[in-house]
Amino acid sequence: MEPALEQFLAETSAATRPAAITKSFLDQVGKFGFRRFSYVARGKSEQRTQYEYVAANYPKKWNAYFIEKRYFEIDPTLERARQTLMPFAWSDMKDLRSLTGIQRQLFDEASAFGLRHGFTVPIHAPGGADGLVALATDLAPREFAVEVGHGRHMLHLLALHYHMRVTAAWQRNSLAAKKKPAETQKPSPITPREAECLLWTARGKSAWETSVILGVSERTVNFHVENSRHKLDAQSKTQAVVRAIMLNLIRP
Repeated sequence: MEPALEQFLAETSAATRPAAITKSFLDQVGKFGFRRFSYVARGKSEQRTQYEYVAANYPKKWNAYFIEKRYFEIDPTLERARQTLMPFAWSDMKDLRSLTGIQRQLFDEASAFGLRHGFTVPIHAPGGADGLVALATDLAPREFAVEVGHGRHMLHLLALHYHMRVTAAWQRNSLAAKKKPAETQKPSPITPREAECLLWTARGKSAWETSVILGVSERTVNFHVENSRHKLDAQSKTQAVVRAIMLNLIRP
C-alpha cells in the first residue's frame, strides 16, 4: 500500500469527527501540492433518509462570489463529474471548444483567487449516492502536470477513501443525535425567517442590507443566519448557504 494512503487510513481508522478526517486528508493531498479542496456528497443513508454533506476550505470571498454569480449552474466541472467515473484535471476542460464565454470566465476568476489548477474526483456510490472531491492549487502549469502525472492514481484513491470515511462519520454522528432526548435536538429544517436571511445572503446582500429588506434589525439577521448555520451543521455562513441551496431550502 502507498505510504500516503496507508497513513490516511491509519490516522482515521478510529476517527469520529469529520474535521479530524478532513485534516488528515488535507495533510496527504498537500504532499502533492494541493492546499484547497471542496467536497459534496448526496444520497440516502442506510435508514433511507436523504443526506447532503458539504466541506470546503476555498477562500471565503471566492465561495461568496461563486454563489452570487450562480456559477453552480454553469460550472463545467460539476457537469462532467455527474457524467463520468474517472477523475480529471480542470486543464483538460479549459481548451474545450464547447465551453461558453462565461465558463471560461469562471476558470479565469477562480485562478485569480488562487484556484489556478484543479483535479476533480467524481463520486458515484451504490444506492444512487453521488458527489465529488475537487482539489485545487496555485502551482505553476508544469509543476501541476508533474504532480498529477505521478500522483493521479493516489489522489483518486485518497478522495474515494476520504468520501467513505467522512460520510460514515457524519452518518454516525447524525444517528447519535437522533437518539438523544428530544429536548437536546436542534430544530430542523430551518425556519422561514432563517431561510429568508440565508436567501438574501446568497444573493450577495450584507446583514445590514438584509435587515433593511426584511424590516428587522441587523442583529436579528445575524442571529437567524447563525442559527441556520448550526442547524445545517455548517462551519461558516457561506457553507450554510451552499447547503441550503443544495437541500432546496432556498432558491437564490
